[in-house]
Amino acid sequence: MKQSSVTKKSHKKINPNIISTDSNKDKSIKGERRSTWRDEYMSLLTMNQHPVTDAFLERFSRDLIIWAKKEDSLVLEDFLIEKGMALATFYRFSSKYEVLKEGHEFAVMCLAGRREKGGLTNKLNAAMVMKSMPLYSKRWKDLLEWTASVSEKNNAPSTVIVQMEPFEKLPEKLSDK
Repeated sequence: MKQSSVTKKSHKKINPNIISTDSNKDKSIKGERRSTWRDEYMSLLTMNQHPVTDAFLERFSRDLIIWAKKEDSLVLEDFLIEKGMALATFYRFSSKYEVLKEGHEFAVMCLAGRREKGGLTNKLNAAMVMKSMPLYSKRWKDLLEWTASVSEKNNAPSTVIVQMEPFEKLPEKLSDK
């Protein structure tokens, strides 16, 4: 048999289970999930500090989206209670890390749609939904602000000046007819 003069280059297969933000990716140990430690938070369920890594943020964001797509998910705080994370911590992470920010925005969009449909079909208390919808939807917030500004303009105090002509002087005694 004739050997080919062209040798096959060996291509490294990328393992999807390895996440590395290090510039030296070749040092990743096979099967180890490497990720940079970004922050930490205290779980209110365990009262222990937990690391916040890229992998944690991606998993948390993915879990949030999966939870938000469930039919019985209506209030974001329920997910955070389930995970044992304080609301302030969640908002801090959401503003700081893009992957969680995007997951949060998508989850809120899912909740807003479900809540609005629930109010329209009377599956949920429409009055309660109306009051809280600006927390879930920018469209609703903008609508509420516009309605308030129109109402404010219509109810603004205004000065009305009434000018009356002087009355004619009446005779002192009316004569009998």
